[in-house]
Amino acid sequence: MRIGAHLSVSGGKYMAFERGRELGCEALQVFVRNVRGWSSGPLKPKDIDDFLKKYQKGGN
Repeated sequence: MRIGAHLSVSGGKYMAFERGRELGCEALQVFVRNVRGWSSGPLKPKDIDDFLKKYQKGGN
């Protein structure tokens, strides 16, 4: 059985990798926008770059 957790992305969406690693998570699902809201601004290029760098490193 797999159990999930809601993790904060405070400080940047890439922080989900850091927090997941600290908890020993084997998988990660990220909601990059509020799923309850209809409008949101575009993702910032720096946020995308930071996220992709962490992703490519395997979250480490």
